[in-house]
Amino acid sequence: MLWVTAWTALIQGDRDAALEHLDECTTIATALGDDRLRAHADHWRGIHAVFSGDPADSIRLFHDAIAVHRSVGDTASMLTASFELGMAQTYDGRLDDALRTCHEVITLSDTHGEKWNKAYALWVSSVAYFHLGRSGDAVEAAQQALRIQRDFKDKICTALSIEVLSWVATSSGDANAAATLSGAAKGVWHRLGTSVAAFGPHVTEDSLTSEREA
Repeated sequence: MLWVTAWTALIQGDRDAALEHLDECTTIATALGDDRLRAHADHWRGIHAVFSGDPADSIRLFHDAIAVHRSVGDTASMLTASFELGMAQTYDGRLDDALRTCHEVITLSDTHGEKWNKAYALWVSSVAYFHLGRSGDAVEAAQQALRIQRDFKDKICTALSIEVLSWVATSSGDANAAATLSGAAKGVWHRLGTSVAAFGPHVTEDSLTSEREA
């Protein structure tokens, strides 16, 4: 499960270790001629690229992985790679594409009664809305993601969604709310043993810019 180990390393901010695991996973997949394993390697290499500040390169990797996930009927992996594609599109400046990608994830998730990927697609949507200046839509999407977490309790999605609410508060001139929300997000990150920096320079810059302005 090298790609799973790589994902764990990525959310801890250890990109070098993640890349080593992904390289080994790719080597094994190539030796075995295992397209499905190669798709998992490409999938998480894509998120490694996003977290390393290269969303443009990750988009190709995600498209390749999604095509294989879809062809073998791995809907869960397809949904995960798709919301991550939406994140890459957001930080590549392709905001409308990101919203369309996330809408497809949300629609398919609803069809299957799936909530984990839906919540992250809502979070990515909130980031895209924020960058489009659509503050109300950003708040609504982030709040929907948080409502899912009342039951699901994914702390990473919780922290990321609170981050966006903090950014919107800053952009709206409510420094007190922004500071409170930023502090709440930092508390969640601390309990997880990671920080927003693990999720790449683009998200980190949004967070730090908001904090400075507040």
